[in-house]
Amino acid sequence: MTASQAERAIGYPLDLNRNAGGPDSPCFTATVSPNRYRVFVLGTGFRIASIYVQKRSVATRSGIRVGDSVAKLRKTYGAQLIAKPQFYAPTQLQYEIHDGNRKVIFSTDNSKVTSMTAGRMPEVDYVEGCA
Repeated sequence: MTASQAERAIGYPLDLNRNAGGPDSPCFTATVSPNRYRVFVLGTGFRIASIYVQKRSVATRSGIRVGDSVAKLRKTYGAQLIAKPQFYAPTQLQYEIHDGNRKVIFSTDNSKVTSMTAGRMPEVDYVEGCA
C-alpha cells in the first residue's frame, strides 16, 4: 500500500523522510505515529515494502514480540526458522521465515528478540534504508 493508504488504515500520520533516497525519490522511510510504538517503514516505488518493529508494541500472528526469548521463538516457529549471522553483529543470530518473495526477520542478542522486520525482498534485507 502507499503511505497515504497506510495513514488512512492506521488512523495516524506517517512522518515521511523522502531524503532517504534523494529528493522526490520513490524510496522513503517513515516513522509510524505515535512514535512510542517504535514502528518504522521503508517504501520503494512509492509503496511500503518493509515494516520494522523495535518494541513490544506489535506481535506476529503467532504472538511473538520484541523481548520474547529465542526459546519461545524456536518453539513457536520450529523448522520454519533459518538462522543467520546479523550483518553488523555476526556473533548474534537473526532468524528468518521465508514465504515466496516475503520474509520476517527476528534479530536477537542470542537470548531475546531485539527487533522484527517483515516485508518483501529485496527491501526487507536493506540494512541502511534505501540502498
